[in-house]
Amino acid sequence: MSTRAAIAKLNTNTNEAKLIYCHSDGYLEYTGKILNEHYNSEDKVDELLSYGDLSIINENIGEKLDVSFNDYTAFANKKQCRFYGRDRGEKNKEAKSVADLSNTKNAENALLEYGFENMDVDFVYAFDTRLQKWYVYKDINSMGDKLEVELNEL
Repeated sequence: MSTRAAIAKLNTNTNEAKLIYCHSDGYLEYTGKILNEHYNSEDKVDELLSYGDLSIINENIGEKLDVSFNDYTAFANKKQCRFYGRDRGEKNKEAKSVADLSNTKNAENALLEYGFENMDVDFVYAFDTRLQKWYVYKDINSMGDKLEVELNEL
């Protein structure tokens, strides 16, 4: 069974969030580590989100390969992400936007509700634009923990 995750950017200036679905290996030791080490700036997060939902994240965004989407080895050897839109040609896989313009806490709650209830994920990773840090949520009622702290505790 896959460990599914939502990967999001929480804009604390506008109280909006954008998120994408990641189907495989969403656990801390893989997706959490890759986000913390390779997508640790707002520009990198924006680039990742611009490609929409993905099967699996990796160290590089990469490019469309001239191989089958199911050729896992080709993607893994290049250490690149496998996106449903770019690499398999699926439609309607863009990042989803959720917002509660009244305040950041409500936007965070809307993000968690969408991730855990609509996407049915096991983890929500959110990049906080004000703090320029990743947070991880393990369920809809959890407080976000700094991802780097969680990784250090593994």
